[in-house]
Amino acid sequence: MPGFLHEALRDLFLENPPLAARILAERLHVPVPHFTEARTVNADLSQVVPVEFRADGVVLLEHGRPVFAIVLEVQLDERQRKRFVWPAYAGVVFAKYECPVCVLVFAPDAQVAAWAREPVELGPGNVFRAVVVGPDAVPKVVDPEEAKAFLGVALLSVLTWGHEEGAEAIAEATRVQLAPDPRRAVRG
Repeated sequence: MPGFLHEALRDLFLENPPLAARILAERLHVPVPHFTEARTVNADLSQVVPVEFRADGVVLLEHGRPVFAIVLEVQLDERQRKRFVWPAYAGVVFAKYECPVCVLVFAPDAQVAAWAREPVELGPGNVFRAVVVGPDAVPKVVDPEEAKAFLGVALLSVLTWGHEEGAEAIAEATRVQLAPDPRRAVRG
């Protein structure tokens, strides 16, 4: 059963579909095609056969038709089974939407991120590599204006660096963006 951190990270991407594309392009320098819409689609990747594949999320970038798909996975620990299912996720989504696809793994722990970056040998000449967002790709957002401009990245910063030294400044920069405006407070 996924815990709070897993669900918070997953929901952050699902509630803000362009965030996955932004992280890929700006933080990991992965070429992302021009798109006019980013939306979440059903992440159930099950097949007619009795094997169930369910990613944490799928973001589909479109420009009149699908141009790029991002399979979202939050990985908080090393689970060897994932090395077998991530290539399947990519293959199913590639076949379903007929466009390029990547599996974007968010791993806030550096050791888990390093593990997730390891290539998966599928067979002779076939290698799968997930695109991994580890702590090295998440900035420490301490400027409230930066947090306001890129709230999704600021929330990733809090979830990634919230237990490290300087966490108070990171949390405060984001908190002021989430706090209700006191001028709109309801008075009784």
